[in-house]
Amino acid sequence: MIKRKIWLIVIAFVCVAIMSAVLSSMVTAAWPLSDVSPSHWAYNYIKWLYDNGITTGYSDNTYRPSNSVQRDEMAAFLQRQAGATVAAGAHVEPNSGGGMEITEWFNNVNGQTPTLTWEYAWVIDFKFNPNDRFPVCSVDMDGSLFGLCTVKFLNEKVRVGIYDVKEDSFLEPIGFWILVFGNDIQP
Repeated sequence: MIKRKIWLIVIAFVCVAIMSAVLSSMVTAAWPLSDVSPSHWAYNYIKWLYDNGITTGYSDNTYRPSNSVQRDEMAAFLQRQAGATVAAGAHVEPNSGGGMEITEWFNNVNGQTPTLTWEYAWVIDFKFNPNDRFPVCSVDMDGSLFGLCTVKFLNEKVRVGIYDVKEDSFLEPIGFWILVFGNDIQP
């Protein structure tokens, strides 16, 4: 009876070890960059670059996120980035009434005109699902001492926070560009 219990325990440990090895290999296959865990602050950015073919990591399955990017690595990023074209873009500027307005836009995903609203931050609705896309914001720096733009998707819209310090005032409205990158660009 004791031998049978020992055998059952041994078999259970072997099964757990085999399942652990299988699951570990499945996780490695899904995410090969061993030095960038889901808890790393840049995981989502690096994962997007990897999923969209812009980065491949090193041959030893590392990304080395603390290293500086070398010229040859940046050239490879830029060459691969040509395949992840901008899906949509909008230029927003202050208007004479004190608000902001979209002055230029392009949308290669569905051709719809984007809309701009204020909801504790500027919200741009490009009228397409932003899943698997990546937003980037750029501040118009003309006449600015310091400009900062934060951007993220929220409820299928792009939410933008703009902060600008000018020479004669504090936190004035400033123009900005929003670019949304993706691989599903239509001509």
